[in-house]
Amino acid sequence: MKLFSIRISRGLKTTLGFALLMIPLFLFTRVQAGNLTLSTSFSYNNGYYIYTETLQTYYMNLGLRYTEGDLMISGYVPFIMQNDIFADAEQTDYNDPYHMGETMKDHTYNSGIGDVFLYGEYRIFQPLNAAPTVYLTAQVKIPTSAALSLFSTGEFDYGAGLALRQWFGSYYGFANAGYLVLGNPPGIEYRNPFSFGIGAGKFFLQGRYSINLYYRAYSEIISGVQPPQQLSLGLSAALSRSTYTSLYLIKGFSESSPNFALTAVLEWAL
Repeated sequence: MKLFSIRISRGLKTTLGFALLMIPLFLFTRVQAGNLTLSTSFSYNNGYYIYTETLQTYYMNLGLRYTEGDLMISGYVPFIMQNDIFADAEQTDYNDPYHMGETMKDHTYNSGIGDVFLYGEYRIFQPLNAAPTVYLTAQVKIPTSAALSLFSTGEFDYGAGLALRQWFGSYYGFANAGYLVLGNPPGIEYRNPFSFGIGAGKFFLQGRYSINLYYRAYSEIISGVQPPQQLSLGLSAALSRSTYTSLYLIKGFSESSPNFALTAVLEWAL
């Protein structure tokens, strides 16, 4: 039973989303240097998903991360470009006797700004022995993109969970679990999913380099559609005392995950 409903205009959503993203910039004027990190990343996703044609999506993200004691807050806004598989299908030239049924090489792409995503975590348990450190996590997606587009449902999503981290010398393990509440656009009914992830990694050369493996999965979101599940291999390196880079190779294992994805990240500690 729905107890209440709040309608927020697209303009207000955009203002709210970017205002929340700029919070770390305000904090930067009031905290010591080193508490704020600027990041940019590029991602390429390739997969069929629920379609018969390959969907290719490119992301360029701009993000900020603020840390202070036990608290960490981060946010990013993506620029997205995606091929239009329906427009591409219409470009097939059936009147050319030499290329009957062949699709033209030119592709149609849609692009735009995606929704703002905010994530935070707070350390609630720091053990004195070999037990893992425990963090309370929270996340929210602000629908700043065009409502019900390829890049947004036009609705708020939010969630909460727990994260665990454990060190074993130069090795480390981590796990997380959470629950998401997804906003339903007109005509679509999502199931609010549980998620979990588990991973392990190792540092090399006094912590300058690291490698990790991470698996993440969700419970059913759309009835009859396999929920996302994927495995990622991450490689990270410290280029200097304030500059870091990472590369992630991702393999999906369901129809709602990319068949293959690649993400490159560059971070600067301010």
